[in-house]
Formats: sequence, structure tokens, C-alpha cells
Amino acid sequence: MIYVYRTYFQLVDSVNDFDSAYDYLLKDDMTKYLLNDDRGSDKVISVKWILETENSGVIEVKTNEKLSDEEMTNISEWIGGQNSDGLGEGFEQQDFANYYVGDDGDDLDYYNDDDWVMASFDWETNNYDLELFEVIDN
Repeated sequence: MIYVYRTYFQLVDSVNDFDSAYDYLLKDDMTKYLLNDDRGSDKVISVKWILETENSGVIEVKTNEKLSDEEMTNISEWIGGQNSDGLGEGFEQQDFANYYVGDDGDDLDYYNDDDWVMASFDWETNNYDLELFEVIDN
């Protein structure tokens, strides 16, 4: 059996290049980082961030055994930490997630936040609580 857990995320703003953002998240395999963390579990097979729209997506955790409530809580907390600094900071520094939207591209105002978009992980809407999504009989 393969257990698939999911939690959803929102970005504060939309990315300006969906394909690049999608590829960036998929190639950044976070599984090894979770397995090396105290909050991880040896039941984990994979952890993937999957962008579904320009400003939202799903985090999918696959395991070879059902997770306990404590394991789900620990992994959910780890995901929140990754979105706040590890993966999140790397993501929001990419050209698809941090870009200028001011009227005049020749007159960049690096200090005017209204002219810049940062598609960071939204702290106000994301709680990252994992839920069992499906069980696959292999």
C-alpha cells in the first residue's frame, strides 16, 4: 500500500511564469531533507511541491505505511518551516516569483514595494495540516 497525504498552499501573489515555477518546485526534491530531519519518518517515500495554478498548489507526501497523528503533525510543521525559509526563500528569489510591475522599467524603484511582486508562501492562509488523500494498492 502507498499512502498519499496532501496539504495545500497559497502564494501571496501569482508567479509570472507558471511553467518555470512548476518545474522549479518539482525538481527541488525535498524528500532527503525531511528524512534527515528529526520530524521526518522512515515511512516517507517522497515529498513533492506541485504548483496547480499561478498562485496555489499542493504538497504531496507519499508513505509506505499509514502515518500516526504525531507523524502527520511533525511533517506538517516541517513543511511550514520549509515554506518559510528553506524552499520558500529560494523560490521567492527566482525571476518568476520576484518581479517588477511598475509603469516604467527604466526607472526601477527598488524601495517602492508597490512596484514589486513577490510570490511568497502566504502565512495568513496556509496551515499545512496533512490529510490522507488516497491509498493506492500496489
